[in-house]
Amino acid sequence: MKINIATINLQSGVATTKGILHYVLTGWKYWLPHSDRPIRQAGEMLKQEEIGIACVTEITEKSLRSGFRSQTETLATSADLNNWNFFSSQKLGKFFFYEGNALLSKYPISHPISHPLHIELNMRMALEEATVEIQGQKISIFIAHLALTKRARQIQISEIIEILEDRTGPIILAGDFNERRPGALDILLQQTPLKQICTLKTYPSWDSKYSLDYILLSKEFTVLDCHIPNSPAFSDHSPLIVKAELN
Repeated sequence: MKINIATINLQSGVATTKGILHYVLTGWKYWLPHSDRPIRQAGEMLKQEEIGIACVTEITEKSLRSGFRSQTETLATSADLNNWNFFSSQKLGKFFFYEGNALLSKYPISHPISHPLHIELNMRMALEEATVEIQGQKISIFIAHLALTKRARQIQISEIIEILEDRTGPIILAGDFNERRPGALDILLQQTPLKQICTLKTYPSWDSKYSLDYILLSKEFTVLDCHIPNSPAFSDHSPLIVKAELN
């Protein structure tokens, strides 16, 4: 059974795509309403890549920033992914911004849960979990968006290991790990059921130098391909795609 999996940091549609100075020009979008065109572009890419499971970080629900539109719903509609679940992370009374992570899928999603992780700078951090069922086979999906500082990430990775170490069955762990050191996530392959890792340079999207976004798979999967799609940039991160076969 072949499955196309994506992980993507959507930057909440801020769409900083033209260099460091572009952060200055797009910074207002972190607070004020802006076009959902970058979200729709991301959805069109997911549709073109025939993605079955999409693990999304930095996406915004209904709030001032998103023009009180659900970016998760916009993305799901554009991608033709009819099943989705939003996991809340940062919010300021849900009015100014209501950010989090999301799982989108062609397949039914059940049992969504957030596992709290070490907090950095009073920002809620969690390992998101849900179950996707494909032709009667259940897959555990985990989404991570880790801290910016090395010390906090190390603590969070240890917490993820504790959550995953005794899990059985097919597992996918994906997201933005904010980790620039090669091999820093090898410990996840050593101490959890995860046995394969796919990473390419995804940041910054205009001149990719760092591997921040990862997809890790358990032994039940065989990786057939790992690539960054050739599509217009819609975030400061490029998306990462894995084509895998579930044995």
